[in-house]
Amino acid sequence: MMKNKTKIIFSIIVIAIVILSCYYIYGKTAKAFSLSYSSVRIPVSNPIMVNIDDKNLISASVCFAPATNDGRGYYVPLFFTTGESLPSHINENYNPTNILISSFGKNPSDVSIKIAETYWSKIELAVIISNYNDALTSVPLASYLNAPLIFKGGNVQNFLDRNHVNNAIIIGSGNYDVGIKRLNDKAEIWDYYLERLNENGDKCDYIVVTN
Repeated sequence: MMKNKTKIIFSIIVIAIVILSCYYIYGKTAKAFSLSYSSVRIPVSNPIMVNIDDKNLISASVCFAPATNDGRGYYVPLFFTTGESLPSHINENYNPTNILISSFGKNPSDVSIKIAETYWSKIELAVIISNYNDALTSVPLASYLNAPLIFKGGNVQNFLDRNHVNNAIIIGSGNYDVGIKRLNDKAEIWDYYLERLNENGDKCDYIVVTN
């Protein structure tokens, strides 16, 4: 009889541990997503020249775009170089601020986080991406939502916590302890972007196609 009671108590303890574990693992990612436009950029008045001195960081250079363009008309000229000499008229006419991309971090995720914390004073929403193609496709959406682009990496959750970011649009897979809106491919990204334009009475007058 005593053995049966012991087995029952042990079973109850195991079940309780499983329930608590599931709550800890999955409960955190069950926060409701709330779309926010209220992130605050730090104004940039001078054009920016990004020197991609480490070609392993070229994908992260895309993250400068939503930092200098808000998708609603405000923009600051943004130039990129890989160290080659530039046409003299760029320096003469624009006098850009020169930035070495390697000074922002050693991998795309750290660079994107540094960009966000340099050019935003308040971050309510982040767009989290996996690769260069996702970054390019997501720039118009991130710019319009006033949200930084963040590459996935080991420091992302710490970044979200440190900056009190409550919501994230995730392109593809991945989970973080914030409210999540997931977009799985280019079509979903563009549909979501156009839906936001429509609900705010804005429109897309033209597109630029690049290769």
